[in-house]
Amino acid sequence: MNGDSITGEDTSDFTDVSINSTSTEKINESINSNPTCSYDKLEGVYGTPFSVTITCSEAATIRYCTNFGAAHCDPLASPILYTVPIPVNSGDNTYGISFYAEFDDAAFISPVTDLTYILNTIPPALIVSFPKINIQTSQLPFTNNTQSTDFGLSNHYYHQINFKEHDPTASGLNWSCSDMLNNHGTLTTPSVEVIQSDYDVSGLLITDQIDQSVDMPKLVPGDNYIVTILEDRARNLSSCQTQNIQIADFFISQFTATGSTPTVSGIRTTSGGFVGLGHFQAVPNNSDKGSSENTQSTRVNKKNIFNIIH
Repeated sequence: MNGDSITGEDTSDFTDVSINSTSTEKINESINSNPTCSYDKLEGVYGTPFSVTITCSEAATIRYCTNFGAAHCDPLASPILYTVPIPVNSGDNTYGISFYAEFDDAAFISPVTDLTYILNTIPPALIVSFPKINIQTSQLPFTNNTQSTDFGLSNHYYHQINFKEHDPTASGLNWSCSDMLNNHGTLTTPSVEVIQSDYDVSGLLITDQIDQSVDMPKLVPGDNYIVTILEDRARNLSSCQTQNIQIADFFISQFTATGSTPTVSGIRTTSGGFVGLGHFQAVPNNSDKGSSENTQSTRVNKKNIFNIIH
């Protein structure tokens, strides 16, 4: 049979194609994002003046405006060129700061950023009552009372510390309330005594009061400078009050005689009462507690020989 033979072999010509790559060269796809700006102070309430610094990810011209009160201004309509940090220091108020940036290389203008800050430099309200100034070493625990119209506010904490003989007031260390709160642990010989610390008053009502019990182990003979502090941690402000409590033994009573009395069987008996001079939890009993005898035959007066504790 004449004709071409079919062998099933593909005799077509092919051209080899190869892709050359090395480990040090890769094809990368990058996405360029717009430049941004940031500020160094979080929005919120502050207790001391400060400044706001603005920085951008690329070279830019920043313009801003400021406004007192809740509303913000328009930096496009009334721009101020930003060259130094923006001060927030013109008294207690709400400060609105608005800014935008024009980026030099990217020819891009950022959206306006509005910031709100509240400056409130008034320290927490604090009223502390100390009913006692002089205390015997045999004194039962006494109570002082603390009140504040800031009770119930968040981030407010109550502290009471016995500085002992270290006078933190202007007559001694001349410390601020913040110094008393943060540096009391540095005092030694004697070291201070913490009566109460970090008591969260956010759960109290403004009609409540803290009745702080102070027992003798927290006191020392002599001076006890007891400092009560109310701290606002959100604003980093504190109020404080200092009371000097004296611990000393002194005459607890004075005898008052009734005066001249008749002699009976050669003995003159004089009755009197003791008047309490000390500071006690209970009201002293002023009734007669003893007698003073004058023996006529020997002329010996025996008055004021009794110590009566009541």
